[in-house]
Amino acid sequence: MSLRTVLCTLVFSVAIGCSSSEPTSVADGLSQEQIDDYNALVEAEARRAADAGDIGKGE
Repeated sequence: MSLRTVLCTLVFSVAIGCSSSEPTSVADGLSQEQIDDYNALVEAEARRAADAGDIGKGE
């Protein structure tokens, strides 16, 4: 793929992706319960990652 094709694709992708003037949120339309469930999952994953420590260190 030529450099020109890659650059044109990048420019068009950015132009299309940034065409909306209204800010949006990925949480639009979710209930508070769904948001709380997601936050609980994120916290649980953070605890598991912290408990795992440095896996593979010193190999």
